[in-house]
Amino acid sequence: MGNWDSYRGDLDALKSEFEKLIEARNDVMKRIKIAEEEEEQQHMKPTNEVQQWLSSVQAVETEVDELIKQASEEIERLHPGGFCSRTFNSMSSSYEMEDMVADKLQAVTNLINEGAFLVVADEVPVVTTLIDEGAPEVTLPEDVADDDQFTIVGMESMINEVLRCLKTEEDVGIIGVYGMGGVGKTTLLKQINKNLDLEMKNDFDVVIWVVVSRDLQLDKIQQQIGKKIGLFDNKNFEEKASDIFKILKEKKFVLLMDDLWERVDLTKVGVPLPNPENSSKIVFTTRSLQICSLMEAGKLFKVTCLSDEEAWKLFRASVGEENLHAHPEVPEIARDVSRACYGLPLALVTFGHAMANKKTPQEWSDLLQVLSMSSNSGSDYELKESIYYNLKLSYDFCKMTSLDHVSCIAVYFQETMRFLKGN
Repeated sequence: MGNWDSYRGDLDALKSEFEKLIEARNDVMKRIKIAEEEEEQQHMKPTNEVQQWLSSVQAVETEVDELIKQASEEIERLHPGGFCSRTFNSMSSSYEMEDMVADKLQAVTNLINEGAFLVVADEVPVVTTLIDEGAPEVTLPEDVADDDQFTIVGMESMINEVLRCLKTEEDVGIIGVYGMGGVGKTTLLKQINKNLDLEMKNDFDVVIWVVVSRDLQLDKIQQQIGKKIGLFDNKNFEEKASDIFKILKEKKFVLLMDDLWERVDLTKVGVPLPNPENSSKIVFTTRSLQICSLMEAGKLFKVTCLSDEEAWKLFRASVGEENLHAHPEVPEIARDVSRACYGLPLALVTFGHAMANKKTPQEWSDLLQVLSMSSNSGSDYELKESIYYNLKLSYDFCKMTSLDHVSCIAVYFQETMRFLKGN
């Protein structure tokens, strides 16, 4: 491209078109919600075409946010005060950024055009699924989920900022923490809970922790809240909501909700909405920026993957310095393994713990070979999501077998890569 005015014009157009895309996405979501509510008894769900479109919008959303930020910073750096200060050395990278903006503008425009759906939801048959009650849940082991190192590396500033917001920003009642799976949202929320208990216990009357998860059940949310504030046994949903409201409206509370997959109607549960008068707060975690909007969050915090140096610091701590230097060739291979984890704290801690007793270069090289398969398959976002999902599965599988963690992880990674290559 190379034309400076065209570059700025494309960036402005990208911002404008991106706003239109988000509006279109929100409109589609509202239509889906209306269809589901009006035809609840018929079990309506988004069409496959709509689901694919929403997934594409979610994927491009993160990319556009980052690109707009980078391009704006570059324009300010190379064109301060409206005066072009490009140098010969800067022109190459500038041209690359221009092309990226133009390409992303076209992708956003295409998604807007593709989002003009006549039908957003259709009826699906009711399927009764038999569930093995004895099957273990897909959860993380305590040694990883509660690891102090996993908690603090790369999160210190965000934890402090959320706590500051809870304590000083009276006009912000609802706070959304979002980011992809495995990036550390739950860990961050646990650290906030710990700080509220240790350092800010005099600032709030009660702190309530609620796990929501994908299968949203309002009565279970009520049960967790009621247990914390000492309420009810044999009452119906509406009576419980009334009791919760009567107690919480008189208190300055913090409600911490982990893992939201859809909007939670807190008024139905009985939770008074925060306002400057009651000074209460709600903090929730989710993978979706859209959920933050639906929950009307007044402040957002995006949890991202760790930088290369932060990732290496966490990985070294998880493996242990003694194990890492058991052989002179291991540190270099270990550094490559750390990079192959894409900055995901969960992956870094999991592999670090699994390799803590592996001291030979061959053992480390075997793991690196499995991880290297991911570099040629799927998008960056897909790879990170697949790493997160399969690490969780690997732990449950290891509990039920005699295989060591590395063997389990390798098996799941191989299956994941086959899936990504096939799709």
